[in-house]
Amino acid sequence: MSSASNTCCIFLDHSNIFGGARKMAVALEGESTRHAVRLHYDSLIRLASAGRIVTTGVCAGSIRGAERTPPGLTPTVRQSLAASCIEVEVYERSENTHTEQAVDQAIQVHMLRALADQPPGVAVLLTGDGSGYQYGKGFRADLERMHRQGWGIELLAWNTNCNRYMRDWAADHGCFIPLDNYYYTLTYIKEQRELEDLISPERPVASPCREGRCPPTSPASRGHDKVVRAPHGLSVVPTGVTRDLSSIQFTS
Repeated sequence: MSSASNTCCIFLDHSNIFGGARKMAVALEGESTRHAVRLHYDSLIRLASAGRIVTTGVCAGSIRGAERTPPGLTPTVRQSLAASCIEVEVYERSENTHTEQAVDQAIQVHMLRALADQPPGVAVLLTGDGSGYQYGKGFRADLERMHRQGWGIELLAWNTNCNRYMRDWAADHGCFIPLDNYYYTLTYIKEQRELEDLISPERPVASPCREGRCPPTSPASRGHDKVVRAPHGLSVVPTGVTRDLSSIQFTS
């Protein structure tokens, strides 16, 4: 029987994570890679799940114009995600504002359903979008709701694409995993660079609170996932290969 400590729920904001991968590719490998970079979704979910059973998951993305599917979410990828219990949802962007509010709201609905329907577990959110918090909305507001009810919190995002207030909150109350350090094991460049193997160093993981409601934990290692001693509420498990890319400079 699975326990809350060896299971997790995954919530993936595809547009934010894929857009961050493009920024990283341009910064590290040049402008020519902007439209050639690809995410390796099996590696991404392996890093997110950290050896745990995925009980529920969603990957939401957007399309516009004549697009039939978000970049990278091919039928084969969708089938692979479904095999990992990750449901794919696709929404059209607003023709007027080109925003994708429906994507964010869809993921947040899944987060709140998990909060309502499941005992406290571990929520693994992949996004850097921290908008709406000042109005009690958005990803950070819902992460705080889950945390108050005893959920362990993990935020995985590209540093350059992550709201710093949400990143710091996640580091203080759970853990923040910068995807930058896994760039070469999460991406490949079509016809230019192959994917590196996702081998097994360590990354911190969060745990649900036994008491059912979580007090604030000691600060985790902000902006970096290489920790020696994990704070209260965290443990360390093998997940992937890391490189410290914190010195990379990005341009818009």
